[in-house]
Amino acid sequence: GVIKMDNVAQGNAAGCYSTSSGLYQAAITGWYMVSVGIRYDSLSGSANQYARPQLRYLPDGGSTWQYPVNGGWIDPIIGVDFGTGDYIHTAYSVPMYLASGDNIGLLEGGNATSSINHDESHFGVIFMG
Repeated sequence: GVIKMDNVAQGNAAGCYSTSSGLYQAAITGWYMVSVGIRYDSLSGSANQYARPQLRYLPDGGSTWQYPVNGGWIDPIIGVDFGTGDYIHTAYSVPMYLASGDNIGLLEGGNATSSINHDESHFGVIFMG
């Protein structure tokens, strides 16, 4: 499902990010810089298990989540052989061209058991023009 950040620290004057849905909806067409930082506080698993915070977008009126880069993967896949209670932080930024009404979401992927620390995580979007 979509990872929902608990609050908006600053810069949501247009109300583009919804804490209830976890989605950012582009207000105008243009280039956006999307920044993701996720801290997992309690990862656990075994061989071949991983965490994977996937940045995706949903075109306005669409029903299928898309990768931000056509045909490309930009989301990190974080390790295997986690010990119980391990924590890790990962961050990345991606420029994206969005049309007005397109939605961006951070989807929880992977198959490891994880607990996201919302106080130490972020999902930020800056309009670049």
